[in-house]
Amino acid sequence: MTARAVKAFTDLQRAHAATAQAMLRCGERVARAEEVADSETAELAKVCGSAEAAAEILGRTTRDVRRIIKIDRERRGST
Repeated sequence: MTARAVKAFTDLQRAHAATAQAMLRCGERVARAEEVADSETAELAKVCGSAEAAAEILGRTTRDVRRIIKIDRERRGST
């Protein structure tokens, strides 16, 4: 009986550790995807010649696209 309880507790700890690692990996993938999307949005605005045109194409607000362009510039400047 004690061995089963110890095994169950150990299995639970492993499951918690695996969950934490999976969440970390997922968060990293989401962050990379956001970075790529921001970069592509900024590039679209550049190609279109305006944040307004890019916003219309993407179905976002102009304010949001301008914010993304600013973030992308700062990111590129710091690398």
